[in-house]
Amino acid sequence: MRRTVLLALLIAGCSKGESKPQPAAKAEAPRAANAKPSAEIPDWAPLDVAAGPPVTPVAWVADAKPTLAVFSASWCPGCTASALADRVLVREHGKHYQIGVALQDESDEAFLKSRYARALSGVPVWSEASVAKLTAACQPRVIPSACLFENDKAVWSGDPSEAGAVIDAHKANGLAQWLANAESAETTARSLAQEALNDPSKIAAVVAATHGRVGWQNSTAWRLVDRDSPSPGAV
Repeated sequence: MRRTVLLALLIAGCSKGESKPQPAAKAEAPRAANAKPSAEIPDWAPLDVAAGPPVTPVAWVADAKPTLAVFSASWCPGCTASALADRVLVREHGKHYQIGVALQDESDEAFLKSRYARALSGVPVWSEASVAKLTAACQPRVIPSACLFENDKAVWSGDPSEAGAVIDAHKANGLAQWLANAESAETTARSLAQEALNDPSKIAAVVAATHGRVGWQNSTAWRLVDRDSPSPGAV
């Protein structure tokens, strides 16, 4: 009985509070027509939205410009997530480089039926049969994967996230030095990752060494995860 009375009082109290009239909100002072946004509000870059028609695959034809191919397919989640980056590459470097998406293990018909075809609006897409020469030279083992092709040979292949830096180095005639620096950095990162397998305090150094290198970070992270995962016999 006591619990029932207490519960009734609680309910009554809530109901009473909810029915209490709320004070009217104060009207905001009108903003001047020439008022400027606060300096604390960042000036965000406009969102890159693919508003054009779906892309129809065409045949890749070599020309005088170096080719930057991004091997990709609509059935690959990581590939479709990179559509924005592909459009940025074309917009920033398409004048001096032939840049496009090279389909892998996918027919033109299957690609056209996918959302990826619209997401790549404005990006050249090359049919799989036409990029056989690029595929043979670059030998992509995973997708998405990027490759810079010049003078009938692959001069660089790697993660698409590095393509912009590679093109900048190539423009400045510094690709050889960039590749040497990248190889040295990768050796350091691999060594640190090996040490981190037994010494977790080295993980921060691994993160610093692989900063900005998405492919390295992913492979290193999986190695560290494998270290902490129980073996099948231990489960």
